Formats: sequence, structure tokens, C-alpha cells
Amino acid sequence: MKTTAFSGQQLAQIDNSDPFAAPVWRSPVYHTPGWVITIVQLIRAIVAVLKFLARHPLLDLEIAVLVLAWRLAGWTGPVIPTSAVTVILIGWRVRWPATFARFISSPARGRWRRWHYQRHWLAVLTIARLLPVFRGQVLVPVLGKVRSTRYTDRVPVRLVSGQAPPTSPHGPRTWRTGSAPCCAGFARPVPAS
Repeated sequence: MKTTAFSGQQLAQIDNSDPFAAPVWRSPVYHTPGWVITIVQLIRAIVAVLKFLARHPLLDLEIAVLVLAWRLAGWTGPVIPTSAVTVILIGWRVRWPATFARFISSPARGRWRRWHYQRHWLAVLTIARLLPVFRGQVLVPVLGKVRSTRYTDRVPVRLVSGQAPPTSPHGPRTWRTGSAPCCAGFARPVPAS
């Protein structure tokens, strides 16, 4: 018994000499041609590049300006705008340090530290035993926007529905005992109680 190639049914082995033996069912094996795999992977790569370009328009503009400058003026083309931006940022930092910190260094530091926290988030919360389990599924609190100064990080967390915040009668003991492992996991000093 052999079915059509695209029916999805099993194929039976009928070349058995025993008439009373149960048939051995095997899944059909389809060999996809290499050119089909190549086309699909190329389409996936093009879609990924287009998504990246759509999600990062400022980066696209920067790259377009630098490429255009390189095409028009050679290797000095990209060096001139890059140097100009660097000089402007240094001048801004020296002349108006408060606004530079507010608009440039603090947001950049916050993004960097959020990336650092996000990388270790699940492992650290697991070790600190701050992850609730509901019906056998681990529920992870969502990390918010990290605000950083030179000395402290404020890390807001959107708790899982039903999880007690630190100000509730059930929360302080759990979150206070969990703060030391969290700080150790993120390589930060433990806050004073």
C-alpha cells in the first residue's frame, strides 16, 4: 500500500514474507531540493534586513549620510561628519554638563544598564526565589525602564498579577531577603536597610 507523496499518510512495508505479521509503518521522507532551501533562506534574510531598517530609521539615516560622504569624498568623507559630531558632543559636555547628563549620558547609561539587567534577569530572579509559579508555569516580572545616575540605578519592575509588592504585608520579607541575591547577581552593592 503506497499513498500519494503529499497525502501525509504513513507508508507501509509490504515486502514481508510472513502473512500474519503486522505491517511496519514508517514516515515518508521528503528530500527538499537545495535550490528551494537557498531561495527560502534568501527571502528570510531579506525580510530580516527590511525589518531592521524599518525599526531603526535614525541609524539608517546615519549610515546613509556616511556612505554618501564616503562615495563623494573618499575616506575623508565619513571622518569629517564623525569628527564634527564628536567635537560638538565634547563642547556640549564641557559647556553645559547638566543638560549633557540629562539628554545624553544618563539615557545612554540607563540603556546600557537595562541591557545588562535584562541579560541576567531570569537567572538572578530564579536564584533569589522571586519568581512565582502558577499551574507549573514560571511567571517572570517585567523589567521596566532603568534610570541611572552615576551612583544608583532605579529599576522599576511590573509585578506579575497577584504578586505582592514590597509595601504590602506579605511583600517586604520576601523582597528584602531577595534584594541581596539580586544585587549580588547583578554585581551591584547591597543597599543599606
